[in-house]
Amino acid sequence: MIKKSIKSPEILFMERIIQIVLFLSVSISGFAQGFVVREFTADIYLNPEGYFDVVEKYDLNFTQAKHGVYRDITTKFDFTDEDGKVTRREIFISNIEVPGEKFTTNEFLGKRLGKNLSIKIGDKEKYVVIDKKYEIRYRVKNALFFTDDFARLYWNIKPADWEAGSGFLSDKFFDPRS
Repeated sequence: MIKKSIKSPEILFMERIIQIVLFLSVSISGFAQGFVVREFTADIYLNPEGYFDVVEKYDLNFTQAKHGVYRDITTKFDFTDEDGKVTRREIFISNIEVPGEKFTTNEFLGKRLGKNLSIKIGDKEKYVVIDKKYEIRYRVKNALFFTDDFARLYWNIKPADWEAGSGFLSDKFFDPRS
């Protein structure tokens, strides 16, 4: 004998409400920032000298007319090691490139203002109103944590202030020995 569970109309109604709320929250967050991330990839090339190069690729669907996007990278933060010791870390971003796009940063004479490096990508004379692909390249120094036995990499792949939506996220690390 096969038993089949039947959900009550109240349960079905509540499930439907939850689905609608989740759908709207993802949709609204995409509209609030003015774009939805359809696809994002990050390739990280480790270097034996202790730095790494990052190539980020974004496929965005703009839901509002915008001049472009901001990519903020945290450069100052507190790190807690496995012994509970907290140290203030500062990483350094250099060699910034955004091929085929106008961009500016908030760096002034090599110093960042605040705890983030902000890369503003776009043209104040033009609006983006359709799908747009961006590529951002940069070098990161002082982001590896070394112990006696190994080196640890702590890196936020996805921009913290971007809602990813239902897009595809991918990251790859390339070992310099291969």
